[in-house]
Amino acid sequence: MPSLKRPLFRSVIQAAGALMLIILLLTSVIVLCLVAFTKLTGERETAIGMPRNIAQYVEMSDGTDIAIDIWFPADIQPQQDLPVLMTMTRYWRAEHIGWLQRAAFGAGLLDTSPDESTIVNALNRRDFIVIKVDARGTGASGGDRQSEWSPREIEDFGEIGEWAARQPWSNGAVGALGVSYSGNTAEMLATTNTPAVRAVAPLFSDFDPQFHNAMPGGAFNTGFITQWGQANAALDENDICLLAQSPAWRCFLVKWWTRGVKPVDQDRSGKTLSKLLEKRRSNNVLDALKTVEFRDDEMAGADGLSLKDVSPYGAKDQIERSNTPMFVLAGWMDAATADGAIARYMTFSNPQTVYLGAWSHGGEQDVDPFAPTDTSPVPSTSEQWEQVADFFDRHLRQPGRQAPPQSELHYFTMGARTWTQTDVWPPAGVDMVSVSLGGQAPKQEVTYSVDFDVSTGGSTRWHTQMDRGDVVYKSSALADGPRITFETPPTESAITITGAPAISLKMSTTASDGLVIAYLEGVSPDGDVVYLTEGVMRLLHRRTSDRQPPYQLPTPPPGFWREDGAEALPSEVFDLRIDLLATSVELPAGYRIRISLAGADKGLFDRIPLQEDATWTIVTGDADTRVILPVDGGDSAMREAFAGTLPVFSLRN
Repeated sequence: MPSLKRPLFRSVIQAAGALMLIILLLTSVIVLCLVAFTKLTGERETAIGMPRNIAQYVEMSDGTDIAIDIWFPADIQPQQDLPVLMTMTRYWRAEHIGWLQRAAFGAGLLDTSPDESTIVNALNRRDFIVIKVDARGTGASGGDRQSEWSPREIEDFGEIGEWAARQPWSNGAVGALGVSYSGNTAEMLATTNTPAVRAVAPLFSDFDPQFHNAMPGGAFNTGFITQWGQANAALDENDICLLAQSPAWRCFLVKWWTRGVKPVDQDRSGKTLSKLLEKRRSNNVLDALKTVEFRDDEMAGADGLSLKDVSPYGAKDQIERSNTPMFVLAGWMDAATADGAIARYMTFSNPQTVYLGAWSHGGEQDVDPFAPTDTSPVPSTSEQWEQVADFFDRHLRQPGRQAPPQSELHYFTMGARTWTQTDVWPPAGVDMVSVSLGGQAPKQEVTYSVDFDVSTGGSTRWHTQMDRGDVVYKSSALADGPRITFETPPTESAITITGAPAISLKMSTTASDGLVIAYLEGVSPDGDVVYLTEGVMRLLHRRTSDRQPPYQLPTPPPGFWREDGAEALPSEVFDLRIDLLATSVELPAGYRIRISLAGADKGLFDRIPLQEDATWTIVTGDADTRVILPVDGGDSAMREAFAGTLPVFSLRN
């Protein structure tokens, strides 16, 4: 028997091996067929004899080749000329689809073609030709980067707009749009005064990238800047495995899925792209910004440019001169994009249609703290794109036949979940109400030893700028203990706060510098703490400036000029005003209003001072120590919510 079992066992093993080999060969044949015969959306022919997507270089006036992708509507007809919408990015205009991703699409495992982005799908369906551009020194484009949003980069965008307007498939009218970085390039395109550019849509963009994102109130946003710089470096080096944070053993799978940035059609082998990448010199964002403290400081390695020089607010004269209409989307908890949208609305004379919603970065998540975390944004992302398309329809089709556009601002009130339209900001009926912090006289001194380990968590308004994720402040992260807090009694009726609250303090510190972070919160009857908004101020920037503010807000922002910088003298009593970021929120009846103060947010902002410990002394019972709230209905609404009297913010801990 044993002699019979061994040959039989060997035969079974051989048969199984042969079967596995056959299955492997059949699978390989199927995959090869899927790869060979699957056409992505952009590769399909149109009625004009060209594929829907063409990738090519456009030569700039200085000889630099800029890579673009042109996307035609699926139903474009011969001799049909259409308006063109452009978007310029430093995050790759398109990826080079790998064989595994192509096969997955061919097998029906992907819902949409991997080469067709949301912006292309939304705008091609509305009969716009879409051009996606790799900014100079990024993606498949040539040239070096002087800085982010450099003047030469914006000049390139203008030249591409002129080129697009001359093409036989264009009706001569061009618009520009984009989310985040691309929103800034869209707005800055107006500085070129390119005649063909009729309208722009900066969406979730940073009007003041320095003090609305990179260093709010002067606090260096290390968490964001470090991640952003690392991602940019990986993109510019075309290092897909570093970008995906994939270990070496898994990197080959990543490269099967995507091969990095897409080369242009005349460089299908990628040889030109490889040579370009070998010569590329990119600027490191962290290195460029780490020595910047003031508005007029030059960025390292940027040939004398400051952040003001590459920011929309710094180009006020040129943008106003263009009179280019704008469509703007911004989120109440998307860093400070809403404050930037308000500042632009109050400062620029250009016609503007502005929507301020309960949105994360990019508008994909609803961030209303009183709604369930899985609530869909209002309007939805698809409806947002329809609004964008409606705006460009008005300005790029039969331009000049419409009535002159008028500016209007729409804002969403969280909690109440209602939209309101206004022509002015602050809205009519909203008045500032001043409330005592710590009670009336006699004066008292409250001391606080700064806890440098305090953190608001990993899904804040600053994190969404990087990952477009939801904004969720957990009640446990806002609990008593590491911060100093003041509270009102419970409200007897709902109260609506619309605008930018402020806190005025009289204080001293034992350190030579520091951060003061002020949080406006609601406390439910059950004790849950709900984040509403915040404000940050570095003590170095506490002095007001004699200069004209760079842009308008209901309360003029600090100058942040180097000439106004001031170190704190230990134990010197000084006045400090902290302007919180704008919001619109209805606080339900029964909630307390809370002010919390902290000296750090670990993982987000640099520790200031770097090594010293710090103890604050805050003077309460002083007329200069107050909370100023923008209340819908003003003083009377505030008194109604608190039994006919103005409340006092009493010290809690």
